[in-house]
Amino acid sequence: MSKLTEIEEKLRLQPDEPLLWLEKGLELTALNRHYEAVEAYSRGLYLGGARAELLLARGRRYISLHRWPEALADLAEAARLLPENFDNWYYQGATQALSGDYNRAAAAFERCLPIVRAGDEAYLSPVAVWLWFVYTRLGRREDAAAAAAQVTRETKELAAAPSYKKIALLYKGETAPEGFIDESQPESADPRARLYYITETYHLANYYYAHGSVEESNALLRRLKRITTHHYAFAYMLARQDMALRGL
Repeated sequence: MSKLTEIEEKLRLQPDEPLLWLEKGLELTALNRHYEAVEAYSRGLYLGGARAELLLARGRRYISLHRWPEALADLAEAARLLPENFDNWYYQGATQALSGDYNRAAAAFERCLPIVRAGDEAYLSPVAVWLWFVYTRLGRREDAAAAAAQVTRETKELAAAPSYKKIALLYKGETAPEGFIDESQPESADPRARLYYITETYHLANYYYAHGSVEESNALLRRLKRITTHHYAFAYMLARQDMALRGL
């Protein structure tokens, strides 16, 4: 019996339990069935209970579906209910960046910093990378440098997303762009290796673009254009937007 079937059997017995709808949505998400996941989260929200958790989960799925206004509505409400939850601000920032509202993206990621400092340092690298990205797009070079400077080689690495520390050190200038990408990643047995490859390739492209090396940046974006998986990754979505803006 699959995990989804097990959850559906529980729901047959307890159809009014919001947490089971949350559980079902998370499993549907794992299966890349994002529209159905949104429906599951919406059913849970209709029933009441676990509201902040369901709003965060549904907001994240709206991001995957490129539905920025719906994502922001859910994530803003989740942040109002649980303002100390890192994810509520982090995903707001990502959504604002993806929609091109870099000022609001910066404000959201700035809200993440005190939460990180009071909690798990490993989340500093992702926030620093996003802040460097949005500050650079806003022309705030000094702020971008200050954001990247917060990450050192001693900073704890985020186990689920080790690329971010590597990227932060690239943006900081402590890692060279030459040889930055591990070209063996797309063929790795690690199921997350291709995600790391996409993330690192995009941010190297962004690094080159920010430093005026447009052709090197475009070549890397064209490489991502050939990727056939992980199209829900933030880096892939950002790459597609940059390609569209540059006519690639």
